[in-house]
Amino acid sequence: MLKSYLSNALRILAKDKLYTGINAAGLAIGLAICFLIYSWVRFETSYDTYFDDSERVYRVVTKHNDETGQGIASTYPMIKARVLPQFPEVEESARLFDQGFLGSKTKISHGDKVFTDNSFYYGDQNILKVFPFKVVRGNKATALDKVDAVILTQQAAHRFFGNEDPLGKTITIGENKDFEVTAVIENLPANIHFHFDVLASMHSHPWIKDAEDALWSGVVFHTYAKLKEDSDPTGLEKKIGNLLANFPDDPSGYGKDIDLRLQPIQDIHLYSNMKFELEANGNYLYIYLFVTIAILVLVVAIINYTNLATARHTQRFKEIAVRKVLGATRKQLIAQLVTESMVISLLAFVIAIFMVELARPVLIAMSGEEYFSLGLNDIQVLLAASGVSMLIGFLTGATPAFILSSLKPVKIFKANVSKSPKGITLRKSLVVFQFTISILLSICTAITYQQVQYMQGAKLGYDLDHTLVLNIGFPEILEKYETLKSGLIGHATITGATATSQLPSDVQTAENIDYGDSKSLGVNCFSVDPDFFQVMNIKVRQGQGLISSMKVSDSLNHFVLNEHAVKAIGWNEADALNEQISIRHGNQLPGPVMGVVDDFHFQSLHHLIGPLVIEFNPDMYEYLLVKVKPENLAETVNFIEGKWEEVAGGIPFDYMFLDQQYDRLYKSETQSGTLFIAFSLVAVFISLLGLFGLSSFAVERRTKEIGLRKILGASVESILLNVSRGFLFLLIISFLIALPLGYYFMDTWLSNFAFRTAIGPELYFIAGVFNILLGLLTITYHSLRVSKTNPVEALRQE
Repeated sequence: MLKSYLSNALRILAKDKLYTGINAAGLAIGLAICFLIYSWVRFETSYDTYFDDSERVYRVVTKHNDETGQGIASTYPMIKARVLPQFPEVEESARLFDQGFLGSKTKISHGDKVFTDNSFYYGDQNILKVFPFKVVRGNKATALDKVDAVILTQQAAHRFFGNEDPLGKTITIGENKDFEVTAVIENLPANIHFHFDVLASMHSHPWIKDAEDALWSGVVFHTYAKLKEDSDPTGLEKKIGNLLANFPDDPSGYGKDIDLRLQPIQDIHLYSNMKFELEANGNYLYIYLFVTIAILVLVVAIINYTNLATARHTQRFKEIAVRKVLGATRKQLIAQLVTESMVISLLAFVIAIFMVELARPVLIAMSGEEYFSLGLNDIQVLLAASGVSMLIGFLTGATPAFILSSLKPVKIFKANVSKSPKGITLRKSLVVFQFTISILLSICTAITYQQVQYMQGAKLGYDLDHTLVLNIGFPEILEKYETLKSGLIGHATITGATATSQLPSDVQTAENIDYGDSKSLGVNCFSVDPDFFQVMNIKVRQGQGLISSMKVSDSLNHFVLNEHAVKAIGWNEADALNEQISIRHGNQLPGPVMGVVDDFHFQSLHHLIGPLVIEFNPDMYEYLLVKVKPENLAETVNFIEGKWEEVAGGIPFDYMFLDQQYDRLYKSETQSGTLFIAFSLVAVFISLLGLFGLSSFAVERRTKEIGLRKILGASVESILLNVSRGFLFLLIISFLIALPLGYYFMDTWLSNFAFRTAIGPELYFIAGVFNILLGLLTITYHSLRVSKTNPVEALRQE
């Protein structure tokens, strides 16, 4: 019996190739998009879940009552040393310190080989108990016990030593600090919120001991606590707060203003956006967004199937009646119709798998291999996907099958059941629903694209175009910094050069300044050389002469404030010059304010512009920014490389462009936005595909009517208008429904940005008209084809 059902199904589907092709293609595209989105979502939600008991590991973060409320992803080193050990709930604790957290690079050498592209961390000896990375060589229990011990990842070990056994060998970090390789661990998985190549013992950190003794100093150590089973993290937070409020050796009572929180590490990637994050995190909103897209795309594909199935089945009333007259039972009819539906869904599943494999290389190039790692080798996912497709086939085929099989043959032969008002109303409702989704996604796509373009092209308050960035934070380079800078400026295609401690697009350091009569203010700060404002085209509002006359040799403890800092302090800009302030690092000596500059975006557009203090400390320089002309760029880079080699002492020449570094601040938005646009366009295509099939059916059903209209003198234009106006009405209704939904969803999404694009009415209009025009073109194609048919041929059709 099953063989008979299958053979009949294949014969009927082969007879109506257009219907079969449209339904299979629409469902296949929907399944492929769901498969790809599932792969992306699965990776994003898998962060920091790669080891057992990860749900018991928390990061200790610091909250301050400042105007941003952003919080700090790290905390003071004494928290691990003097606070966490006092609580029995804490099973293990450990710290990590990213040596390059401000963008600096660490020089590592072995023999005559020099490496600068390294991710170098310090870690406590029990870090492998909190994060149980697999040790492939060495003793896990004692790997970081020695002061000069260092752990390498497999990738770093191969880069430094090739195929040699690295255990017991020595690498030199910086100028003259030798470390012994005591262990090699597996490469860190992609789905973890930090990555290092080299992990040195925290005992060797140059100022860890001083920071611990100073209590509230060095809030840049990432501290982790693994709690015992059934421990209450909320209760532990309260206990820590009580201890800090009455902490011994803290006469100033600074601990009362510190709020420490325990953040589950599994929440870091999607729910954390603090200062000093070890890496750029994702955003949980994109998970909801992509899951919603997957659901909507699949719903649109199912609606297509249902619409075409119900429309097509109206042509089979007489066939069903004849089958019933000849003795077919209701069960047999249902089985036959459901089998046809499931054959299409199975065909769609096979096509979807091939679509996924074709799309994966493109999507991997956009986002990375780890995001779209699912393939034909993932049997469990394939079985689940095939099960879903078969279930869709069964459900979408069962409803019309039950309705058709319940009709009595006498009624079918006597009445024109194919024009049932209920069936027509259902199809119209489904068309409105799917095009509402299509227009909604088009609106969201347009606004997403505009926001990404806005972020990448926003006026930042400084000029980042045509700016090369060189890492100069090495002693041998800093000693000859002025020589390197003066040698570069003399070239015809180089218009300026300046040094900074951090990139002006991503200033992370936060500190307090003291001014007036024991007043203080939290600020961001970084160090530049006096030419910075001229080279980067930042407007100096006050103190241009003072800044220009300043020399690097006597610039220590001299400061420049942005507008926001001056307003936060309460000074007038003109009166701010030569006022005394001190900053709580370095020698902490007071010094004069030398100038006031325009506010500029020193962090990503996710954040409001806050108070900024700019110093002039050459010992803090990490970057050399070189302004170049766009002409003959390759020749200019070669010239810069030559000057670099004269002073670098074997350190490899490496550069990047400042605008590329700026774009990395929006990597998550750019990648997610591109994927969102691609998936949304696919949803629009599926909607058009369904409308193509449905309009084909509607026009063919009116073939005789169109023929008679032509005989009676109707023009092609009037026929097109008559056929299209019903669909046009449905598309306009869809547009009116999608408008408020699009505004609500995109206004919610844009609220994540401190600086956002304006949502103009033209975007909604363009998105709606775009979909309506595409829909009308689809309908017009079929109408023109039939309207140009010979009326005699049209009247012959049954």
